[in-house]
Amino acid sequence: MRRVLFALAMLVGAAPAARALEIVTWNVIDYPTTGLAARQPNLRTVVAALDPDLIVMQELKSQAGADSFRINVLNVVHPGEWAATSFFPTTESAMFYKTAKLTLTFAGSAVTTSGPRDVLVCRFKPAGYTAASTDFRVYSVHFKAGQSAPPPADSSVRRLECTDLRNSINLAAAGTQFLIGGDTNFYGDWEGGYIRLTESQ
Repeated sequence: MRRVLFALAMLVGAAPAARALEIVTWNVIDYPTTGLAARQPNLRTVVAALDPDLIVMQELKSQAGADSFRINVLNVVHPGEWAATSFFPTTESAMFYKTAKLTLTFAGSAVTTSGPRDVLVCRFKPAGYTAASTDFRVYSVHFKAGQSAPPPADSSVRRLECTDLRNSINLAAAGTQFLIGGDTNFYGDWEGGYIRLTESQ
């Protein structure tokens, strides 16, 4: 991976889990517009090695790209096992999940940010679970890249994006469980965006 990946911890529910979930976040870099035919065999190799249950994906460029990844990568490796959330162009994100492992309870929406991309949020339950307490949110982020210093500095834009996301998360009911995955472009834990996501509010 060319950039730092970041995830916050998630709790899956009050009942003991029958199995662990394998969750991956992946920036596929301009999919499907860059070198598609040459890349797909390599992407299949990665999927087969990781064997994830949920993929939180960034840099999808279109609904056609999301469909292509599901059909020509995921369903080649694991035929008939995969479904996808909604694709929102402003997020350049989608999530792919194994229907035997997860149930989608909310297909998705975009959390508006002050940066170049919005944040995709969806909700899932582990398959077979019905209690409301087992529902969890997943956020796909791709914050502003770069280390520019002139205003607005890239790090400052990332802080604004994280503030927007944190404000949205803070509106959730107490006890809401969630996971944040994606390409944060953070250069260290000193960044205002990292601090904003991890501080007590």
